Amino acid sequence: MKQRFVPKRAVPDLNSALGAVLDPGVDTLGTSERDISVSPELQEELTRALPVLQPEGFCQQGPCHRPGGMSYMPSGMLVEDEVVHVPISPVVRVDLLSPLAVAEPANSRLKQTEKEYGQKLAKSSQIIAELKTTVSSLAEENSRQQQRLQEVVQKFEDKKQQLITDNDRAIKDEVESYRHQVRAAERKLQRRELEAQEQKENGKVTALTYGQLLCLGQATCKHLHQVLAVANDASANQGTEIFKAVT
Repeated sequence: MKQRFVPKRAVPDLNSALGAVLDPGVDTLGTSERDISVSPELQEELTRALPVLQPEGFCQQGPCHRPGGMSYMPSGMLVEDEVVHVPISPVVRVDLLSPLAVAEPANSRLKQTEKEYGQKLAKSSQIIAELKTTVSSLAEENSRQQQRLQEVVQKFEDKKQQLITDNDRAIKDEVESYRHQVRAAERKLQRRELEAQEQKENGKVTALTYGQLLCLGQATCKHLHQVLAVANDASANQGTEIFKAVT
């Protein structure tokens, strides 16, 4: 094969070469890219693979010799369509990381956040259900207590009214009894006065005897009125005390 010498082209380093391999549509030569570390395993694989593409006897230090002593091309000239050996760099520069490598941590964090909020939502729903149950139970208990309170108040009012009625009846009966006694005493006094008047008219009693009977009748009537007044006061006081005790 006829060899044609051409001017030596700019040799890209491994960073640019690998950047072009990872993203062929983007020219990484002469641009600023982000750095990612190359693992030792990848360096070893590249070391084994790249020398195969290197022309035999080529080196960057100067003219190389094939076996047998024949030299060819100076170091500044390259054979067209031949590939030079590119030095390996521990740092590969690419303009953009893989979308999957970027999205995977974000997706993991999103799933973790979704899981946490799901747990919080379930816990909140459980707490809300428990609170609703508690509120319902308290409302039922309050309704029962209100009903019991109304029943107790009604019984108290009925009992109070019954005591007031019984007390009024007792007071009226006692006052009526005293009134009967007073009326009986007055009738008795009137009979004695009539008897005394008749005796006076008939001349069978003296003026002294008539005066004594009159004084006796007046004293008896006065005593009965005092007894009636005391009975009325006692009945009124008793009714007031009973009413205060009930209320």
